[in-house]
Amino acid sequence: MKYEIRDNHQTIALLRQWFDTIDPITYRKQNPWSGELTDAYEHYKYLDKIFIQRKAIYMNEPLLTMDATPDQHVKSIQLAIEWGEAALSSAKARIHVLANYRNAYDVTVINSHIEEAERHLFSAMSALREARTNFEGIPPCPEALEQPWLICLVV
Repeated sequence: MKYEIRDNHQTIALLRQWFDTIDPITYRKQNPWSGELTDAYEHYKYLDKIFIQRKAIYMNEPLLTMDATPDQHVKSIQLAIEWGEAALSSAKARIHVLANYRNAYDVTVINSHIEEAERHLFSAMSALREARTNFEGIPPCPEALEQPWLICLVV
């Protein structure tokens, strides 16, 4: 996921460069949208809703304490990964519309769509950090004390 996020940040940079070259006088929004564009737009809106739900589910989980069990850590890791995957999917779908349908939006809102895709990528990276933090919080099992490369996921 980390490399997909990085690659999509590079695409965002290219979209910003493209946006900087737009002449607002000659640019024309596609109207009406093709069925293909409408489908792509509806798809990313659907993925936005999933992203919002997954992030809310993670954020509404109680914070883990030092006494958290390995199972609680695993659940938190799973929820963070689901949030991250949803954020990345939503960002990729937005980027797809921006990159493949360059005349989809009014020139006045293109930059805000680029920024929103980038916010979703930052959210995906935050989710990845949360998963890593929760993974690192899993206490080692007794065997791991003798063999430090082992990590205990089940008590």
